[in-house]
Amino acid sequence: MHKLYSEFLEEYESLGHMQRILDNCYSPINYYLPHHGIFKSRNNSAKLRVVFDVPAPTTSGRSLNDILLSGRVQEDVFNIMLRFRKHKIVLMADIKQMFRQILIDPTQRNLLRILWKNKHW
Repeated sequence: MHKLYSEFLEEYESLGHMQRILDNCYSPINYYLPHHGIFKSRNNSAKLRVVFDVPAPTTSGRSLNDILLSGRVQEDVFNIMLRFRKHKIVLMADIKQMFRQILIDPTQRNLLRILWKNKHW
Protein backbone atom coordinates (compact mmCIF):
# COMPACT_ATOMS: atom_id res chain seq x y z
CA MET A 1 0.00 0.00 0.00
CA HIS A 2 2.88 2.38 0.80
CA LYS A 3 4.35 1.85 -2.67
CA LEU A 4 1.01 2.54 -4.41
CA TYR A 5 0.42 5.61 -2.22
CA SER A 6 3.84 7.03 -3.04
CA GLU A 7 3.34 6.35 -6.76
CA PHE A 8 0.01 8.18 -6.66
CA LEU A 9 1.48 11.26 -4.99
CA GLU A 10 4.52 11.24 -7.29
CA GLU A 11 2.17 11.21 -10.29
CA TYR A 12 0.12 13.98 -8.67
CA GLU A 13 3.27 16.10 -8.45
CA SER A 14 4.63 15.21 -11.91
CA LEU A 15 1.32 16.24 -13.53
CA GLY A 16 1.59 19.64 -11.82
CA HIS A 17 -1.45 19.04 -9.59
CA MET A 18 0.62 19.85 -6.51
CA GLN A 19 3.94 21.52 -5.89
CA ARG A 20 6.58 21.45 -3.21
CA ILE A 21 6.55 24.37 -0.78
CA LEU A 22 9.87 26.04 -0.19
CA ASP A 23 11.13 26.33 3.38
CA ASN A 24 10.99 30.14 3.26
CA CYS A 25 7.33 30.22 2.13
CA TYR A 26 5.41 31.96 4.93
CA SER A 27 1.66 32.33 5.20
CA PRO A 28 -0.30 33.48 8.27
CA ILE A 29 -3.04 30.88 7.66
CA ASN A 30 -2.32 27.33 6.54
CA TYR A 31 -4.47 24.22 6.47
CA TYR A 32 -3.23 20.72 5.86
CA LEU A 33 -5.78 18.41 4.26
CA PRO A 34 -6.23 15.05 5.92
CA HIS A 35 -5.81 12.27 3.37
CA HIS A 36 -5.78 8.51 3.36
CA GLY A 37 -5.79 5.64 0.93
CA ILE A 38 -8.56 3.18 0.21
CA PHE A 39 -7.12 -0.10 -0.98
CA LYS A 40 -9.07 -2.61 -3.06
CA SER A 41 -7.71 -5.92 -4.19
CA ARG A 42 -9.57 -7.82 -6.92
CA ASN A 43 -8.61 -10.68 -9.20
CA ASN A 44 -4.82 -10.44 -8.80
CA SER A 45 -4.81 -6.65 -9.18
CA ALA A 46 -4.58 -3.95 -6.56
CA LYS A 47 -6.05 -0.50 -6.82
CA LEU A 48 -5.51 2.39 -4.45
CA ARG A 49 -7.66 5.51 -4.33
CA VAL A 50 -6.41 8.47 -2.31
CA VAL A 51 -9.14 10.47 -0.60
CA PHE A 52 -8.67 14.08 0.55
CA ASP A 53 -11.05 14.76 3.43
CA VAL A 54 -12.06 18.36 2.64
CA PRO A 55 -15.39 18.18 4.54
CA ALA A 56 -13.60 17.25 7.81
CA PRO A 57 -14.26 19.90 10.48
CA THR A 58 -11.31 22.01 11.63
CA THR A 59 -10.58 23.06 15.21
CA SER A 60 -13.04 25.94 14.72
CA GLY A 61 -15.81 23.47 13.86
CA ARG A 62 -16.02 24.65 10.25
CA SER A 63 -14.87 22.51 7.35
CA LEU A 64 -12.59 23.67 4.59
CA ASN A 65 -15.57 23.43 2.22
CA ASP A 66 -17.25 26.12 4.36
CA ILE A 67 -14.29 28.48 4.02
CA LEU A 68 -12.96 28.12 0.46
CA LEU A 69 -14.13 30.23 -2.43
CA SER A 70 -16.68 28.31 -4.46
CA GLY A 71 -17.64 28.55 -8.08
CA ARG A 72 -21.10 28.46 -9.49
CA VAL A 73 -22.72 26.19 -12.02
CA GLN A 74 -22.96 27.98 -15.34
CA GLU A 75 -25.99 26.08 -16.60
CA ASP A 76 -28.65 23.79 -15.19
CA VAL A 77 -27.68 20.12 -15.64
CA PHE A 78 -31.25 19.24 -16.64
CA ASN A 79 -31.04 21.62 -19.63
CA ILE A 80 -27.70 20.13 -20.65
CA MET A 81 -29.16 16.61 -20.60
CA LEU A 82 -32.19 17.67 -22.67
CA ARG A 83 -29.99 19.34 -25.27
CA PHE A 84 -27.77 16.24 -25.32
CA ARG A 85 -30.71 14.09 -26.48
CA LYS A 86 -31.81 16.22 -29.44
CA HIS A 87 -28.74 15.63 -31.64
CA LYS A 88 -27.93 12.57 -33.77
CA ILE A 89 -24.20 12.75 -33.06
CA VAL A 90 -22.79 13.45 -29.65
CA LEU A 91 -19.17 13.89 -28.62
CA MET A 92 -18.07 12.74 -25.20
CA ALA A 93 -14.81 13.00 -23.29
CA ASP A 94 -13.20 11.26 -20.35
CA ILE A 95 -13.11 13.69 -17.45
CA LYS A 96 -10.61 11.73 -15.39
CA GLN A 97 -8.75 14.07 -13.06
CA MET A 98 -11.03 16.94 -14.09
CA PHE A 99 -11.12 18.51 -10.63
CA ARG A 100 -7.35 18.49 -10.38
CA GLN A 101 -7.18 20.66 -13.51
CA ILE A 102 -9.09 23.58 -11.97
CA LEU A 103 -6.72 26.47 -11.27
CA ILE A 104 -6.84 27.45 -7.60
CA ASP A 105 -6.63 31.13 -6.71
CA PRO A 106 -3.10 31.71 -5.32
CA THR A 107 -4.56 33.33 -2.17
CA GLN A 108 -6.39 30.06 -1.41
CA ARG A 109 -3.55 27.60 -2.03
CA ASN A 110 -2.25 27.67 1.55
CA LEU A 111 -5.59 26.16 2.58
CA LEU A 112 -5.00 23.13 0.37
CA ARG A 113 -1.68 21.85 1.65
CA ILE A 114 -0.94 18.20 2.26
CA LEU A 115 1.83 16.71 4.32
CA TRP A 116 3.79 14.06 2.46
CA LYS A 117 7.33 13.06 3.19
CA ASN A 118 8.98 11.51 0.18
CA LYS A 119 12.36 9.85 0.50
CA HIS A 120 13.54 11.76 -2.63
CA TRP A 121 13.38 15.11 -0.81
